[in-house]
Amino acid sequence: MATYFFRTRKDQVGASWQREGMWILGSRPDRYLVKVQLFSPDGGQSYEGTYAYEDGQEGMVKAKLKYGNVYSVLLRPDDDDESLAQPEDEWILGAEESQPFMALDLSAIPGRSGMAGVLVYGGASPMIAESSLAPALAS
Repeated sequence: MATYFFRTRKDQVGASWQREGMWILGSRPDRYLVKVQLFSPDGGQSYEGTYAYEDGQEGMVKAKLKYGNVYSVLLRPDDDDESLAQPEDEWILGAEESQPFMALDLSAIPGRSGMAGVLVYGGASPMIAESSLAPALAS
């Protein structure tokens, strides 16, 4: 499991960073995600998208809300065979229950333990997102 501290800022000169709290992405021991793209077709009740782990494993991801910001996650290798889907442990997506995000596109930051990209909340402009791995919490 990898625990990240997230922050965002508007895509404009002089915009300050805002804390987005702690998220949990991925649940493979000692393996970290290097890319994750998620979108919600239903206002944060579920997410679909793609993932890639640092060892080259990649494929499709589906997440379904359990409670709060906790989601049960299924990963499926890049193959159309649904029977290959593997359950992951729970992921924590977002820090605000009342404001689920609609889209997320993150990639690993070369030379750093974190990811960066874009986060979109419903009805809002895309924001620059950055995360840093919380090593003491990753296991």
